[in-house]
Amino acid sequence: QQRDRQRQQQREQNETPIQQQQRQQRQQERIQRQQVQQQERLQRQQEQRQERERQRQQRQSTPIIATRHRYRSDSDIEREHQYYLSRGFSEDLDD
Repeated sequence: QQRDRQRQQQREQNETPIQQQQRQQRQQERIQRQQVQQQERLQRQQEQRQERERQRQQRQSTPIIATRHRYRSDSDIEREHQYYLSRGFSEDLDD
């Protein structure tokens, strides 16, 4: 690995000015690509966090519908029966 690095340095020293410029340009392009990839990665992570938060809030804000059953006791039924009889309703309507 050290030998590879030494060879690379030797090649760089023997480069013409145009070759140096081309190499530097390739390095710059590589750095820019890495920066763009990093920005895209950060953007995706941010969007994922926002989506998870939106889903979490959606779950929290969804109302739970509870139905309450109303049980009528026999005395309640009898009281209602007497009420309607006293108002002149026929017992035939009980059905």
